[in-house]
Amino acid sequence: MKNYVRRAQRMGRFTISVTLPKEWIKSTGIGPGDLVSMYVREDGLLVVGPGPTSGSSSGVGRMVKTVRADMCSGPGLLGRVLVALYISGVDEITFVGEPELGDGQVREIRRAAAALNGASVVEESRKRVTVHVLVDPASSQVSRILGRMYELTVEALNGALGALRGGDVNQLRKAMDAGREIDRNYWLAARQLLLAANRPELMRSIGMEGMRQIPGFRTVAKALDDAGVAAAAAAGDLLPMIDGGGGQVAAELATHTEAVLNLYRRSFEGWSTVNTAVANRAVEEAAEVRQRLRGAAVAMAGGSAGAAVVSYLYDLAQVAASSGTVAEMAINRSVIESSDSSCVRDGEHGHG
Repeated sequence: MKNYVRRAQRMGRFTISVTLPKEWIKSTGIGPGDLVSMYVREDGLLVVGPGPTSGSSSGVGRMVKTVRADMCSGPGLLGRVLVALYISGVDEITFVGEPELGDGQVREIRRAAAALNGASVVEESRKRVTVHVLVDPASSQVSRILGRMYELTVEALNGALGALRGGDVNQLRKAMDAGREIDRNYWLAARQLLLAANRPELMRSIGMEGMRQIPGFRTVAKALDDAGVAAAAAAGDLLPMIDGGGGQVAAELATHTEAVLNLYRRSFEGWSTVNTAVANRAVEEAAEVRQRLRGAAVAMAGGSAGAAVVSYLYDLAQVAASSGTVAEMAINRSVIESSDSSCVRDGEHGHG
């Protein structure tokens, strides 16, 4: 592998350019007017590769789809179609309008693309908008993506806990922002898993051992997404109360929040370490925590706590429910992978 060093040059007021190595240009056949694909890896490294050339409709091995915008006229449908194609592993999506795309349609496409890791609008006109997905399937292991989703949710819950105990509104705003990044990682995980199902040669490179793992990993990804979105929503519920001073209610909510945070940590520990004992405790605890939260919500609904507090408790209950799902999938994973902590063994029990 050759390493190249280039000095960045200023081109205009806001643009910085770097020249491409001559040998690489020659080996790839890149020419003036051709597209160059770029994506940022999890470690921050920028990877550059040849994109589809100006003389062809797609690069080698690329999946290309065209969407007739006039046939997707339902509210939000264009954005949902883009997400579906992204998950399906499509690399280039072109939206065409007859006779042309409306301003609202273009905004919807831009907004949906911005919410997807590695997706960007590369061509835009009144008649067509093209979105490229510049994600190397082998660059992101699913376990790392799920781990990032878990970390973001822990940060959101910690932010809520810190705000309840210290009244720091900035922690809440940061926790609210985590929801969007969690969603982005969920869609990326879903894309990776579906690509692995359709292209078994990618299985090892994304950290999967076999097809049997895919349903469980997808279920965990969805549970982590639900937990993260609920945690971010819970932070938003707290804003009015923190601004007005929480008092005794804040102390009670902090106790519930800490219980949910500990449960969430334990469930993910059970899944990530494939530990059935830890996972089983988390499953039992999830049911108990949910029951306590619902009881508290009913009690506070009849008092002066306010709708935001009740909504906060129900959001915490969603995190608890998702934690239980992750823990259940940990037990499922231990059976599939025959982990040391599983009580299941191959072979028949002998009778003497």
